[in-house]
Amino acid sequence: LNYFCGRINAIIISIWASLFITTIVCFFIIKQNKKGFLTKKQEKECSEVLTALSFASQVKVCNLFFDAFYKKQLSPEKTKGGIFISAENSLYFIKFSFDGITKTDIVKFFNRLTGSQKAVVCSQSFGKEITDFAKRFNGRILLKDGKWCYELLKEQALIPLITKPPYSCSGQKANFTPLMQRKNAKKFFIFGVTFCAMSFFVPIKLYYTIFGCLMLITSVVLTFFGKKTTE
Repeated sequence: LNYFCGRINAIIISIWASLFITTIVCFFIIKQNKKGFLTKKQEKECSEVLTALSFASQVKVCNLFFDAFYKKQLSPEKTKGGIFISAENSLYFIKFSFDGITKTDIVKFFNRLTGSQKAVVCSQSFGKEITDFAKRFNGRILLKDGKWCYELLKEQALIPLITKPPYSCSGQKANFTPLMQRKNAKKFFIFGVTFCAMSFFVPIKLYYTIFGCLMLITSVVLTFFGKKTTE
């Protein structure tokens, strides 16, 4: 913008343009989050949480969801030996396993209902066959997949109890180890060359030159001293 107007005006226009773009981006992010959209980091965390729940005992998992319902002020009550949870005229059946939910499980859950209760089945996923079978019970069988369970536990800050940090634990320091791996040297080199090349076409050359040189130096350091990728 400094090519077309004074520096002060260029800065002011840039600030307003940045605020406008940021507002639009935030709007779409919030809108996507309301639709249940998960970022790649959240998807990875969700997968790890569901795996941990599948390995844990059913009683332990039930206790975890009981705490989540209690924090959400749903007035939960443990029933049937602490395996099922009663809340808001619904009976929550929490079952995480690598075998998944079967039609037999759905029938067993339905047979435990009394009066106008509904059965809310919580598990990592449901196949089309199970989804279609649950519809035969006139809306008294509700299926909540792993994504819903993950968002419930994360909303009530119970994720750290399932997986090891770092996640949402307070006081956790940022980990820059993945950034300092040898495989990233090529990326730093490309960015460094790009910034140095752009310094020939912009009015404020100093900043592009400094950042470009820093990235080139970083690429050289990573090439010789960067950490190798480990599993």
